[in-house]
Amino acid sequence: MLVLSLLAGLSLSPAAAADDTLDQQRQRLDPTAEDLSVRERLGVLVERVKLEQNHVTSMSARFRQEKISEMLLEPATDLGLFYYRAPDQVRWEYESPESMLVVINGEELVTFYEEQGVAERASIGDISEQVFKYLGASGSLDKLAEFFEVTAYFPEAAGDPYHLVLEPRYSRIERRLLGMEIWIDPESYQPTQFKYLQPGGDETLYRFDDLVINETLDDALFEVVLPDDVSVKTIDLAKRGS
Repeated sequence: MLVLSLLAGLSLSPAAAADDTLDQQRQRLDPTAEDLSVRERLGVLVERVKLEQNHVTSMSARFRQEKISEMLLEPATDLGLFYYRAPDQVRWEYESPESMLVVINGEELVTFYEEQGVAERASIGDISEQVFKYLGASGSLDKLAEFFEVTAYFPEAAGDPYHLVLEPRYSRIERRLLGMEIWIDPESYQPTQFKYLQPGGDETLYRFDDLVINETLDDALFEVVLPDDVSVKTIDLAKRGS
């Protein structure tokens, strides 16, 4: 398996002409092309992922979350629905084993623990593990590369995903998140799995199924209307992560 390091801002492929069609840009940005050198292949992969992400207006999927922790006798599994609408709206709707709703709308994050009848509101203007945790599949490779050094693993067999390993570039990130891993579908160039590595050894893996891209999503998905009897707490993510 081929391994290469990706530095923030790396772009080795020619910039696509503004008047090219999307299909023409896709044909040029093919990381499997046989005439590419090892170094060129990495640049083309990065540009192709960026191209596809720039044309995503929304996505939705079913997700499976598995958490491994020394505090758990066995991995904890959650199931639910994921929604994203560009540029900054995300909804995680946990269905099993407990109901929970997590919504990012701009710079505000709301977490509603439905069965407990409590909710939290927080500003996510500052970088923290919560931003990356709930950004998930919507995360721009450009944005992530500002904060992480990325290593790319290229597939050996047709149909296998690209595998990106991200390590924090700054200590303020590392204190909250030791690293991330992202698996990219070779057809859509969208994430199908990602993993978070946290201090203390905890790992959380997300897998996406039935991914739908660029469907129309209702505004109500990104609005959280809390019942009157819900206790709402405002939290400081920076202090929580310190």
